[in-house]
Amino acid sequence: MANEFKHKRYFRLINNEDSSKITFTSVEDAQTKIGFRDVWNTSSPTKTFALADADTTLIVTYEFDNKDDQDAFKAAVAVSITVPALSAIKAPKRPRSSFW
Repeated sequence: MANEFKHKRYFRLINNEDSSKITFTSVEDAQTKIGFRDVWNTSSPTKTFALADADTTLIVTYEFDNKDDQDAFKAAVAVSITVPALSAIKAPKRPRSSFW
């Protein structure tokens, strides 16, 4: 595996009630709480895990054998990522004109 096909992804969970970062007790705890879907295994990367930022961030290092495997992984993950919070964003109202 080449160093050029190695990159890191950073994962955090935020408490909806008070917007605080959730603290993980271990790497296994972080993996369970994050609930990685199968797409994160696309192209069978070698993965290493570490906790950082006072155990509030899971860092996953993904390493691939070649560029094609890395590109397939990136494409699969990009398609699968959704941002639920975006559905809650409402378009701003137009300011009312003060002119009649």
